[in-house]
Amino acid sequence: MTRRTSRALFAVAALVAAGSGAAVIATVATASSPGASALVPITPCRLFDTRPGDINVGIRATPLAASETFTVPTWGSNGNCSIPTGATALSLNVVAIGPTAGSFLTVFPADVTRPSASSLNWVAGQAPTPNAVTARLGADGRLSFYNLAGTV
Repeated sequence: MTRRTSRALFAVAALVAAGSGAAVIATVATASSPGASALVPITPCRLFDTRPGDINVGIRATPLAASETFTVPTWGSNGNCSIPTGATALSLNVVAIGPTAGSFLTVFPADVTRPSASSLNWVAGQAPTPNAVTARLGADGRLSFYNLAGTV
């Protein structure tokens, strides 16, 4: 199979540290303080990558279509990640590759109505466009990604 980098969206659960390496960050509710969370660094990983072929990671190998919401589980083993059960939020690097139209991506907890704010914006044909996103997870550990227009 050939490597294809067009019309892809991927989320890498990672936070790049100041010039030297990366660490995945999850916040996890603690048993001793049910309302509180603790910062838990974990190994950098790729939650999903929608590019087909040998680049693909996770449960999807097709780009997001216009007006589509894609929801992924995060807790446990998903993609190349192992996110602790009970994590309440993730810090992600989200990248749009090969967009076919000017659009935006909204990252949000799967159990709430999509907010009207965007997490990443781009124009058609733009070079790969990354953005750091910190997002709360749904109560069941799922995260949603919404694309407004075109494919990405």
